[in-house]
Amino acid sequence: MNLTVEQIVEFGHRVARYKNLVSRYAVDLLVTNTKDNDQLAMHGMAYALSVELTDVAQLLL
Repeated sequence: MNLTVEQIVEFGHRVARYKNLVSRYAVDLLVTNTKDNDQLAMHGMAYALSVELTDVAQLLL
């Protein structure tokens, strides 16, 4: 199994940055933290990514 993990730090609108990164790299799985103390179900960012990136497999932790 060939697995590559990269850490990238960028500034800007978070959803737009994720969409740009997913389109720039061959992303097979997006792993997202969903814990937010203010939300009962899901972190707002994780929800936005789930709605916007429906063509990418996602693991919501």
